[in-house]
Amino acid sequence: MVEDAERVHIRRALERSSKSVSRTAELLGISRKTLWEKMKRLGVTA
Repeated sequence: MVEDAERVHIRRALERSSKSVSRTAELLGISRKTLWEKMKRLGVTA
């Protein structure tokens, strides 16, 4: 359930940033590396 919410949050941030991983990480307040790790774990693609 928490993973579902995190997945949705990341996908929405990706949409707002035109799929830019750098901008998405900035919007979420996390590093690009952390974002990539979360995306891989959650099965989210840019």
